[in-house]
Amino acid sequence: MDIELEFIKHLFHFKEIKNKKYNVYSTDLTNVYVFKNREEFKSYFTKNGVNVDNELLRLCTFKITHKGNILALKQLCDETIKKSKIYKTLSFEEVDEIHKRGNITFSEKVLEWEKYNICAPASKIRCNEFKNCHDCLTEYAADKNEYQKSKI
Repeated sequence: MDIELEFIKHLFHFKEIKNKKYNVYSTDLTNVYVFKNREEFKSYFTKNGVNVDNELLRLCTFKITHKGNILALKQLCDETIKKSKIYKTLSFEEVDEIHKRGNITFSEKVLEWEKYNICAPASKIRCNEFKNCHDCLTEYAADKNEYQKSKI
């Protein structure tokens, strides 16, 4: 048992979320994730499509205990993933490969959806989480790098 970790959680009234799952929606500011080590912390971001570097991990860390557990605010981690998806870019080589296969990139798919006035699976909560529809569609589409063109 990590007594330092338990003390910090008690002191700040943090609630540990055991199911570490990215969620686009805002969450209670007292929700935290506890990671056993740096590799587990890094894998949370990479499995959600975000390439992380040491600086990003440092910024998302609330506390590293003497036993090596990492305490991170859930909302900060999820906002970092959301922003990374909205501003995600592909290299010229990746775009060329996608086009060679006859597909389009996720950003081209967003433009297609906007052209036909198609919304991502929406709810009032999701609509309130984004500044505009474009960012919402981009975050939604960025889970995959390529899509098939619509036949509309």
